[in-house]
Amino acid sequence: MKIRLLFSLIFFIFCRSIFGQTTDSLNSELTGYWVVKSVKFNFPVDLNKDGKKSADAMDEYTDCQKDQQLELLPDMSAKMYAGTRAKDCKGKEEHFTWKVVKRMVRDSRYANGQRIINEHMVVVLVLKATSPDSESMQFKIEKVAKKTLAVKAEIRDGSDSTSEALIELKREKK
Repeated sequence: MKIRLLFSLIFFIFCRSIFGQTTDSLNSELTGYWVVKSVKFNFPVDLNKDGKKSADAMDEYTDCQKDQQLELLPDMSAKMYAGTRAKDCKGKEEHFTWKVVKRMVRDSRYANGQRIINEHMVVVLVLKATSPDSESMQFKIEKVAKKTLAVKAEIRDGSDSTSEALIELKREKK
């Protein structure tokens, strides 16, 4: 019992240190200007209500909706732009503060009639709205590289609900 408790304590400290480093180092990796390149659902959706469904939201979006950028600044402020670069669009700019946090999540599935629960750590980008007119958002970080960022988020799926989508962004110069 004492050995198990000691092992659990050592494991907890080890995990805290690894995820702490990941979170701290991600702040500098995420700082920059990101342009949305793709938004993909796990199933076809009809966002534009034209009767044709696609799992790729970019096939469903207008040019103005495709024009989305996220700017994460070193002072932990953020700006989200929509329709500011596309022609004939009414541009919108929203302001946020941002941080990277680690969270425990649980997934469950059934196998052989038994419920199996998997608990694991994820890293989340949190955008907290600075205006009452904007909504705060959370993105589960899937991949960060020098020029690419992949996140998952719950977004409107064309029905009266939301679904998880994989959003891929590319780093560009502003």
